[in-house]
Amino acid sequence: MARDRGGQAARLRAEGQRQARASGLRAGGRAPYGLVLERVLVGGRPRTRLALGDRREVTTLRTLARFAVALDHDARSVAAALRGRGVHRRGRRWTAQDVRRALATTAYARLVPGWPRLGAADGVVGDATGGDGVACSALE
Repeated sequence: MARDRGGQAARLRAEGQRQARASGLRAGGRAPYGLVLERVLVGGRPRTRLALGDRREVTTLRTLARFAVALDHDARSVAAALRGRGVHRRGRRWTAQDVRRALATTAYARLVPGWPRLGAADGVVGDATGGDGVACSALE
């Protein structure tokens, strides 16, 4: 009976990546909008983690979060509100797809103050505070 070495290696790799993500490290890929890759030493070994990036992009993400909570996570309405305010994403207008992708990015829930976290159903687990506990209005 042959051993399933390829399957075991894949399971170990997936488990290592899951542990890295759980501890805030990056398993690979580009940094999402508003975040940067930061090199750190963990146990004497170089690793990569996500950190807050450009201040303007983080402010845009916080604005997106406030609109998402105020507009019941309707991606089209959030994108329209951002466009109406003249808020751009690296020179591009926000689309509903961009908003959906941002809302699904789990790294934002961990790093961006006030980011709405979606619950198991579709309810909001977080709130619309600006990270300081003071409620923010989407229309400010």
